[in-house]
Amino acid sequence: MKRQSFWGTVIFFLLGLTAHFSLYDLAIAQQQSAGVVTALQGQAQLTRPAATPSALKFKDGVVIRDTIDTREKSLARILFGGRSTVTVRELSRLEVREELLPTGTRRDVHDLSSGAILVNVARQLMRPGDEVVIRTP
Repeated sequence: MKRQSFWGTVIFFLLGLTAHFSLYDLAIAQQQSAGVVTALQGQAQLTRPAATPSALKFKDGVVIRDTIDTREKSLARILFGGRSTVTVRELSRLEVREELLPTGTRRDVHDLSSGAILVNVARQLMRPGDEVVIRTP
């Protein structure tokens, strides 16, 4: 009887440990960098989900679901995946998203709530089926 209880406990522990690491890997994957700030003039604010807003700085990493707000007379340039750059102009609000398509390709979504952005895409660096989408109100 004790032997069954011991092995039941060991199996339960291993299943719990596996589930813990799976959730940990999922949390890390959600925080993978989507881009990096390559230029910054003036002031900009970076807001992450469930976090307090902070000042955007040069070489800051931008992850999926981040929101970037620029102030007056400011701009921020972000390099996404080495394939596209987005310049966020003054008084603009941009949310960064990424969607995986059923075909296994990637769709980078730049959701512009207000203001203006300039997007440059290096088509020769994109894989077949990859997309860059700009959504505006």
